[in-house]
Amino acid sequence: MNYYERRAKGGYGLLIVENAYVKYPEGSNGTTQLRIDADNYIPRLYKLCETIHQYGTKIAIQLNHAGASAMESRIGIQPVSASATPNKAGGAIPRALTVEEIYSIADDHATAAKRAQTIGFDAIEIHAGHSYLISQFLSPLTFVFVITNSISFEK
Repeated sequence: MNYYERRAKGGYGLLIVENAYVKYPEGSNGTTQLRIDADNYIPRLYKLCETIHQYGTKIAIQLNHAGASAMESRIGIQPVSASATPNKAGGAIPRALTVEEIYSIADDHATAAKRAQTIGFDAIEIHAGHSYLISQFLSPLTFVFVITNSISFEK
């Protein structure tokens, strides 16, 4: 919180808080990453927003799911992804998500976005880079699940 407050005091117009995961434990990268997957995180994030807003600074948060970037040894379960293809050299072999799980994770993002709005964030950013879950669906290296299984994503 002090880190962001110092920047707001310095005159930043917009601060984008680092990625916060939307599903526990599989969405975590297994570090000290922020969480926005449950209501008990609202008070502290609310305090962050209020602190930043007092300087006239806008604040956004990134929503994220680690996917295959999660480390099994840290999260205690097999990582999930668009396919069973590791997205990094030496990475764990993830479990391919089912269509139902994909919808569930989309709902997790929507719930987290609503939570961010309630907290007072001025904007959200859907984190779709750096080898995290959404980018695993965008990469030709890891997006073999849908291609090989000819799945329709109509709900």
